[in-house]
Amino acid sequence: MRPISTHWADIAATRIIAKKGNKDLYVLASGITPSGQVHVGNFREVITVDLVARALRKLGKKVRFIYSWDNFDTLRKVPKQVPQRDEYSEKYMRQSIARIPDPWGKAETYAAGRMGLFEDELSMVGIQPEYLYQEARYAAGLYYKLVKEALENKNIKYFETGIEHGTITALIENDKFEITSLRSDIKTDGRHAEIKFTTDWIKDAERRDFTINSIYADIDGNLFDPFDGKNDLANGLIKFVGDPEKRIKEDYLRILRYLRFFALYSKNEHQLEIKKIIKKNIVGIKKLSSERLLDELKKTYNSNCFVELCKVEFSYEIICAVFPEFKQIQLFKKLNNYTKNNLYSLDFAFFLSLLILDNTDNSDYFFYKFNISKKNQKRIKLIKELYFGKKQIIKFNSQNLWKIFYFNGKQGLVDILNYKIFTSKKLDKNLVNHINYFKNKEVPKLSITGDDLIKNFGIPEGEKVGEKLKEIENIWINNNFKISDKNLKKILEN
Repeated sequence: MRPISTHWADIAATRIIAKKGNKDLYVLASGITPSGQVHVGNFREVITVDLVARALRKLGKKVRFIYSWDNFDTLRKVPKQVPQRDEYSEKYMRQSIARIPDPWGKAETYAAGRMGLFEDELSMVGIQPEYLYQEARYAAGLYYKLVKEALENKNIKYFETGIEHGTITALIENDKFEITSLRSDIKTDGRHAEIKFTTDWIKDAERRDFTINSIYADIDGNLFDPFDGKNDLANGLIKFVGDPEKRIKEDYLRILRYLRFFALYSKNEHQLEIKKIIKKNIVGIKKLSSERLLDELKKTYNSNCFVELCKVEFSYEIICAVFPEFKQIQLFKKLNNYTKNNLYSLDFAFFLSLLILDNTDNSDYFFYKFNISKKNQKRIKLIKELYFGKKQIIKFNSQNLWKIFYFNGKQGLVDILNYKIFTSKKLDKNLVNHINYFKNKEVPKLSITGDDLIKNFGIPEGEKVGEKLKEIENIWINNNFKISDKNLKKILEN
């Protein structure tokens, strides 16, 4: 398509059509943050887009011209013209301009005052775009949908971890980034919350559990700390936001979260009032799903604070009440230096085995209650079989260990050795040496196959091949994974 004129806007319009093709609708957009005084640069940007929109319409095209007001942004610099500038800056810096008052008193908010002036000026010269107010769109819960679209456009994987609450987790090179929306609670039942989206940082902060979890930071590292969480963190204080009992009744998982944060950051003892409130509301834990309980336990383990948690009698009692299946939890009060230092280098499945295994069906009930994966069930059941079953292994000599290694693999052997180490009163350094030794070994492999017996030794196809192969394997295993030609010949001749 040849341009209808040499005017730059007409040329731009024809280029847009050539690049995008004939569309039912062309969308053009502009926008700014209404943070300062209106100036010629603001007009230049919007007029530029408006002229291209007009050029497209002259060509018979339908155009949507959007002007985005990013009025949810924060106040980062106070213009010189603002009355009582220093005082205004001290009071409202880094707060949303849609939430702070207009310093000239001509509008309800700072953003509304700047937007009103600009829109009036544009209207005077005949420019009337479709205005989008991002603060209102954010409050309506529209941002998370746009976030999904943006991630999809960049081929970034994401999980709708809490989409009903505007929360999406993006996965980039195995790192997780949680993207969420400001919200306030409308209704809670101790398990679920009915929310509404908001643009008010205070409202979002008010629904959080602890003061140290209600600290916000902008991209420049400037803090917004409405409940003085920074000082609480520095002083080792784990304080609920507002009424502790109300916070707990909103979500009973906060009982366990309180214990985790206390173990990680507290420099003090549990407050008597907090202990009373938790004991009073501990029954509410029953409302929670097993998945959420197990996830919180995993977070506690991954935070390397479970041992510290068990050292505090109150925390220990609450964990025992929440998880009555932890029959062996007392182990974590008696760990030696080696087990203390190496506990968190092991994985969560092994950690569970230390807590739940005994000579009853306790572990089976735990598997069912907490929906433990088949893979992890198999690992834990193997340990139980060897320590509490009929095939109990008592001697950890080289021959026995090689057999365990062969039949159960490297993971199985290491699990068994570690279990022995963690459940023994004293450290057996030989067991540690065995772990280090087998970590560098490969599982032995019998070099003779069924095909070899048929092709090279004349064994007829059928059950006989399997019987002979099993016999060979048994002798090979009991002879430290070696078999002589003489023994092989003897087996094949019988």
